[in-house]
Amino acid sequence: MGIFPFETSALETPADYATLRYFRGHRRYIINAINECAIQAWDEGKLLIDDATVNAVAQFVFA
Repeated sequence: MGIFPFETSALETPADYATLRYFRGHRRYIINAINECAIQAWDEGKLLIDDATVNAVAQFVFA
């Protein structure tokens, strides 16, 4: 699991979103996406951030 509480496949998804648009690949967008994913998972009572959470959040952060 590593440092962040992500499922293995979910950890790669923010990187995929960040590379879709070069101007959204800045650290502030990536950090914001990770923070928002953690908040969403916490609100839903999840122990790990999964693909569904990342996809729900990242589409707004990287839009």
